[in-house]
Amino acid sequence: MANKREARRQRAEEAKEAKARQTRRQVLRGRLIIVAVVAVLGVIGYLVASDRPSAPPGKVWSAEHGHWHDR
Repeated sequence: MANKREARRQRAEEAKEAKARQTRRQVLRGRLIIVAVVAVLGVIGYLVASDRPSAPPGKVWSAEHGHWHDR
C-alpha cells in the first residue's frame, strides 16, 4: 500500500515538474516572439524613414517642403 502511495506521489511530482518546464518554455517562446516582432518593426520603420531617393544632379532635398530644389 505504501509503495502505491509513494509511486502515485512521485508521478504527481513528475507531472508538476513537467508542467513547470512547459510553462517556462511558453514564457520564453512568448518573449522571443515579442523581441522578433519589435526587431522587424524597427527594420520596417528604418526602411520607411530612409525611403528618400538619391539627389538628382544639381538638386537638394527640402524636408521642409517635401520636394527637390535647385542648388
